[in-house]
Amino acid sequence: LQYAESKREESSEMRAAYNHYTRQLTFGNNYVLTASKEDKKRMIRNDELPSLTAVIASDLDLRDLYRNQFLTAIEDVRAEVVYQIKKRAEDVDVSDVVDLMNQAFMA
Repeated sequence: LQYAESKREESSEMRAAYNHYTRQLTFGNNYVLTASKEDKKRMIRNDELPSLTAVIASDLDLRDLYRNQFLTAIEDVRAEVVYQIKKRAEDVDVSDVVDLMNQAFMA
């Protein structure tokens, strides 16, 4: 898995930058539970509080999902630009590129 990801990094500077950012993250020894008072009480009574490891893994998984969604959108933009460049000037339609860039922005 690490080998495959390093190969993907070679072809994408953005992927390499996101991966570097994720690798540099450090976490403390505590977290803030943002549940309602009732949920907090129930979780404490039932011994259901998440472990620090579970919270960190969940955070990293969410970051990976956002990263992948953004990178996919950027790859789509690049592919559309390459496609549009091959067309004659009068046939170029940038509306798809703009739509895809908006999707990347929202990712």
